[in-house]
Amino acid sequence: ATPGFFAGIQTLHNAYATMGLGDLFSPVIHAAREGIAITPFQHYLFNVVRPILTASEPARGLFAPEGAMPAIGDLFKNSDLADAFEIMSNGAFTDSEIGNAIVAGQRDSGNLTHRDLSTYEVVARTPFVVQTGGSKIHLNPLPAASGVLIGHALDQLNICDPLAIARALHSTDKARREVGSDLSKLLSTPLRQRGTTHISIIDQAGNACSVTVSNGEGNGELVDGFGFMLNNILGEEDVNPHGTRDWPTNVRLSSMMCPTLIEAADGAIVALGSGGSSRIRSAMLQVMLHHCAEGASLADAVEAPRLHIEGNHLDFEGFFGNRLTGELCKLFPDHRSWSEPNMFFGGVHAARLDAMGNFSGIGDARRAGAVVHVE
Repeated sequence: ATPGFFAGIQTLHNAYATMGLGDLFSPVIHAAREGIAITPFQHYLFNVVRPILTASEPARGLFAPEGAMPAIGDLFKNSDLADAFEIMSNGAFTDSEIGNAIVAGQRDSGNLTHRDLSTYEVVARTPFVVQTGGSKIHLNPLPAASGVLIGHALDQLNICDPLAIARALHSTDKARREVGSDLSKLLSTPLRQRGTTHISIIDQAGNACSVTVSNGEGNGELVDGFGFMLNNILGEEDVNPHGTRDWPTNVRLSSMMCPTLIEAADGAIVALGSGGSSRIRSAMLQVMLHHCAEGASLADAVEAPRLHIEGNHLDFEGFFGNRLTGELCKLFPDHRSWSEPNMFFGGVHAARLDAMGNFSGIGDARRAGAVVHVE
């Protein structure tokens, strides 16, 4: 699980960016050094993952120096992270003090080496493309699990009916468990993954960028002197079903992350994606169905109630009405109803540029999403 996100950022920057890395990093360097006011959502998340954020002395010193998590409105500073951003703004990462600290921080039990960092390569892949409601949807391809699983479910659906969605998600979940980690088997027949952040951007020229990055929940250990944790992805069953004792080596990790681009039938371009671990695929599926197949606005598609199937268990936001709720519960006796929209069901953040050049967007309130229009 070699850290490769910055290498990806560099590759995109070299190919498409019009501003220097120093200019792009300047706002986040300032935010880390001068501090940000803790929002209610950040306060909630800090307490959800408190055991991880206090698992080591350096982490406790950063996140809970007085013993308590930062309160809403507190100013939170991370000067070490600002130092890391300074180094990255100069185009360095793996061959810098950051790379040295990552390798050294593993002590004697680590598997990540300087060679892993220096030989990491960014791979450009052809998207997995499906058609729905006249729209062409570009999904994350293998080795990511998301695109194949979403495509498998979409092929069984042409309406945005909660019961049909539940059956399709259940069928896809069952198929995935049958093929194990070899998801390519789902492509050999007709088609019928917490601390994840997504950003969708579209500019006036129609350039669209959809980026998802995950730290899992963090591994509890700060990279010495640089204010961030490495991920805990190898411990996530959804991504690494082999477990920590028998993970595959020298292969790309799979992922449920699914940054997506849509070419709509009316000429619009949509960039979207979500956090949410295993719920990413169900969140993205339902938003795409609402928007592409049903014609709902992007905001309505994101705000619509969601459901998720895993194993034979159903989770759903309890706003489908009495009749549908009763039928869903009958179909899945093992179920849980959520009394309000919740971050459990992902956070789909989307940007749209229509054929007339008008912008719109939606940040999913489930994960405190926000939309910014920059002139």
